[in-house]
Amino acid sequence: MFCNEPLPKCPSPHFEHDSRGFAKRQRVEREIPWQERIEYCNRHRAETRIFPLGLQAGYPATIDYNQVLERVRSDEMNKVLIRLIESPCSSASFKSCAAEIAAAPNSRKWSSELSPVKTIRKIPG
Repeated sequence: MFCNEPLPKCPSPHFEHDSRGFAKRQRVEREIPWQERIEYCNRHRAETRIFPLGLQAGYPATIDYNQVLERVRSDEMNKVLIRLIESPCSSASFKSCAAEIAAAPNSRKWSSELSPVKTIRKIPG
């Protein structure tokens, strides 16, 4: 519809619904607003590239929301969360972000007030 990339092998109901809606609208309106196109393209990319990698890595295809609270309250998750709270600088995400900032400290992407550079400076330890 917007690119020449193949569609997902097993598209989600959400993606199929959007595809049908956009096809109908494109016949009438000719041009879909760019914000909606970006959202659709991000969903397309996720379903064709990111989701398959997650499934291959063993992540579940669906979320069992009835077990989420139980998992979050589990001893294992509790230990991880306490470790992150007590020592945020030791997390892999923090180290990755800090390395990216160190590699390009003057990058324009750090200019936002919510940027990792400004957030990292506020973290104790």
